[in-house]
Order: sequence, then C-alpha cells, then structure tokens
Amino acid sequence: MQSVKQRSDSALRSSVVTSVPAGSFPGDRHRGGLSSDVFVRFAFGLLIVVSLPYFVPILDKDQLWYYGSFFLDLPLLILIQVVLSINFLQAGEKQERQFWGWLIFGFALWFVQSIAGIALNGRSDLLTVADLLLFLP
Repeated sequence: MQSVKQRSDSALRSSVVTSVPAGSFPGDRHRGGLSSDVFVRFAFGLLIVVSLPYFVPILDKDQLWYYGSFFLDLPLLILIQVVLSINFLQAGEKQERQFWGWLIFGFALWFVQSIAGIALNGRSDLLTVADLLLFLP
C-alpha cells in the first residue's frame, strides 16, 4: 500500500512541475530579486532623501513635527500610486482589477487627507473626523 501511495505522490509532483510554464514564478522574471527592482531602488533613495531633516538639523522642533506629520508622506504616497496603477493596468481578471482599484482608492484618500492637513495647517477637528471615518474598520 505504501508503494502505491509513493508512486502516486511522485507522479503528482512530476505532473505539477511539468505543467507550470517557465516564467510563472516571481523569481523567474526578476532574477536579482528586490534589489534589482527599479521602484524598490527609487523608494529606498526617496526614503533616504525625505528622512534627511531628521539627521541634519535644518528644522526646529515644531517645523520637524509639521514636516513629519504632513510632508513626509506625500512623495512616498505618489510612488505607491504609480506602482499600484501599473499593477492595476497589468491585472487580467476582474477581481484582481477590483483589488488594485480599492488599494488605489485607499491610498488616494490618504493622499487627500495629507493635502488637507497641509491646507488646514494641521489644526482642525475635520482631520480627526476624516481619520476616524476613513481608517477605522
């Protein structure tokens, strides 16, 4: 009985391995991994640039709080929108397109909330209400 099970397991494995087309796994398309991805490299460089005010004393304490609360998100949110839009355009099935669309919508709301925080100078109960309505489940 064991030998029949072992044969069927090995036959199943060989059929699965031979039925997967080349280039189906993420590692096949990007041989260098994340370190060779253009967007990952750009995001890493962008993160270094936007975090410079924390390491180089060019802003006072209040300015640094305002920068960290509102301006720090903007370049990263724009990069996220670009990457999500590319994935949305490459999505094949309807459910996958809906998934990427909802992510784009959520990050767009975050971007609008950051812009509103800058426009209202960060001093409004409206921002607190928007945070509660948009980001609590």
